[in-house]
Amino acid sequence: MASSIVRSTAKRAVHLKITPRPADLEQSREILKLISRFGEVEYYRNLRYDALTHPHVALVIFKRDQDAYDFQKKAPIRFRMGRAGPREEPRDGNQTASDDADASDPSVPIRRIPTLADASFEVNQKRSMSTAANAIPQPPPRPPVIPLQDEHAESQPLLDSRMFQIITSPARSRFRDRIDAAAFHGGFSSAPRAIAQRALAAVVPIPGLCRIDWNEEERAWRNLLADKEKEHSGPLARKSLTEIYDERLKAPKPP
Repeated sequence: MASSIVRSTAKRAVHLKITPRPADLEQSREILKLISRFGEVEYYRNLRYDALTHPHVALVIFKRDQDAYDFQKKAPIRFRMGRAGPREEPRDGNQTASDDADASDPSVPIRRIPTLADASFEVNQKRSMSTAANAIPQPPPRPPVIPLQDEHAESQPLLDSRMFQIITSPARSRFRDRIDAAAFHGGFSSAPRAIAQRALAAVVPIPGLCRIDWNEEERAWRNLLADKEKEHSGPLARKSLTEIYDERLKAPKPP
């Protein structure tokens, strides 16, 4: 995983234009499952809540370059998505009718299914001690699943279904710049001649308030408190507005 993060994302990142846009988180999750059939997905993000919002666009980063290439070769992808209806188990009509008739007729005895406990102890012992490979029943082979098709697409009717279309395009943006400029990743650093620094200097002309260079070393609290004490004592002491007002009131009035 760490090696895939270090590798370049130029060939693995793909922008998806989804029409119509996903209405909720459940539809976004189903679209992610559809994309995961082409390969392992490391990053999936809907740009609806991005700074430059794009409600119809999503960003996908695959683990392998070949998976991203195969996914773009299949585009545009059209599929139908909706809520699955109730699933009914198929039963034989004749068997259902006979079962209902037997249940309603009191003269027909109830058939009891034999269990393993009804067998003799010797048969149970032979079955429990049998460890041969041919004695263990194998499950039936699973039928192959056609890509981009649900396994129960025919048995489960879709309710309120809609057609979706995905158009792909390679992502050319530099993701390292996005990570560095994130709100919770490091600090925002800028050169003195940067546009952000000049804009702040024009709005805030005071030199100490428009600094956005956070690379400056921080001073200890004891040094800051000592500097504040020096401001109120010594030859260069500065008086507060309250002290100036009190001195004005105590000063003798001119005759």
